[in-house]
Amino acid sequence: MLFWSSASPNLFRRSSLFCALALVLFSGSSAAAALVDSLGRKVEVRDHPQRVISLAPSLSEIAASLLESEIHRLVGVSEWSDFPAQVKKIQTIGPYHRFSLEKVVALKPDLVLATADGNAKEQVNHLQDLGIPVVVTRQQSLAEIADTVLLVAQALSMNEKGREIAQKYRSELLQFQKKSHSLSSQRVLLQLGDRPLVVAGAASFLNDALLALGAKNVYLESKQAYPHPSLEDALSKNPDQILILSLGADSSQDEQMRSKWLDFKTLRAVQRAQVKLIRSDELLRPTPRIVEGLKKLRQLLDDPGR
Repeated sequence: MLFWSSASPNLFRRSSLFCALALVLFSGSSAAAALVDSLGRKVEVRDHPQRVISLAPSLSEIAASLLESEIHRLVGVSEWSDFPAQVKKIQTIGPYHRFSLEKVVALKPDLVLATADGNAKEQVNHLQDLGIPVVVTRQQSLAEIADTVLLVAQALSMNEKGREIAQKYRSELLQFQKKSHSLSSQRVLLQLGDRPLVVAGAASFLNDALLALGAKNVYLESKQAYPHPSLEDALSKNPDQILILSLGADSSQDEQMRSKWLDFKTLRAVQRAQVKLIRSDELLRPTPRIVEGLKKLRQLLDDPGR
């Protein structure tokens, strides 16, 4: 799901070829002052980079919101990048958790935007070894979404626009939190996947979303962002509500996940008819649009009949 994952060693056996390409592609870059990314690394990025690649849908969305009329500078995006609509037309470099190194290099980027919460660490390190500037972001909390906007804006040489978007997001989030009443009595399990079961843990922006509503994550004690507990462990938590989070339209797989829980008649969430699906790109992508996702989540948790 959203984590540094291991990549196959076979992906890195063409190092000599990639290094040769990198010398040709990047030796002439005009570097600006180094910026510091979310991992604390100093990264030399040229002023106003013209060939930018995003390795995650959330970063594609943030970059597009900053670039607007200059979206042509975004030459490659990960699969499932679909907001705003213009990014659907941009060449894809594969899924965020297993992108194509060959496609990235072939696009001759002068900047790559990556996430520590989703891209394979080995692949990102390999791009860095080739001399490609890679700015790594982190979005494990609602606050870090604003930090990511500012960091991406700095990398794109669009600081003023970044400050505008970050401030607007912070203001909207603050207004939401002021209006949101406490749901402290609600113990919630947020499910993101099945086979294996994947839930939201403490080190995730989704846990932050529950905290913003005053609800309690039953996996709050987990230090992982997205742990894979056993079904038996999940049942032992006996949550008041189970929310199955999904991207996009309805699917039979989502319904199958929901049906599995309904077999456990003694489960509190089942007895209360509180096993629900929530389809919200806004909630599942750590971008400023998450405020809209939080509103949907609040409505779902507030209404026992939904």
